[in-house]
Amino acid sequence: MKGRYLVLTGIIILLMENCTKPYTPATITKALNYLVVEGVINTGSNDSTVIRLSRTVPLSAGVGTTPELGATIIIQSDNNQSYSLHDAGNGIYMSDDLNLDNTHKYRLNINTSDGKNYVSDYLAPVVTPPIDSIGFTIKGNGVQIYANTHDPNNNTHYYRWDFTETWQFHSKFFSYYISNGTDMVPRTPAQDIYQ
Repeated sequence: MKGRYLVLTGIIILLMENCTKPYTPATITKALNYLVVEGVINTGSNDSTVIRLSRTVPLSAGVGTTPELGATIIIQSDNNQSYSLHDAGNGIYMSDDLNLDNTHKYRLNINTSDGKNYVSDYLAPVVTPPIDSIGFTIKGNGVQIYANTHDPNNNTHYYRWDFTETWQFHSKFFSYYISNGTDMVPRTPAQDIYQ
């Protein structure tokens, strides 16, 4: 009796395996080649503007995106001022610190290498309120970082934060001495290897 169930189970598994066929919808195989623009115009004096241009690819391509190379990007203000971004390579276009006037509106004017022109709408800058506090909690093998802020005028409810990680490591033990070849001498601050 047990052998019958094993044979029956084996037949069912073989039938189920033969009933599957890959599903490939038309949107996966179609190469639409849309231009993707990622980034924000930073108006502050300490922030450069970084815009990433890429092209969409089919899901079956095996790569996430294709960088848009050789484009020209200009930031234009509603008072006819223009600021060019330079090509940093691999589809990334950057500006120096622009220190733009927050009372004006700005837009992007993009010319791609194939001669097409894309222009965004003029938008007023949103000035991010200062950070009230920063905290963290340890979660498993990672760290969750919290940035708390508020807008006293209640105009801004959603924030986007970018950050750069900087780590500081400490050795388990502090080394007070170093060998000069013949004797052990105290370490100078320049020879500190604790952190």
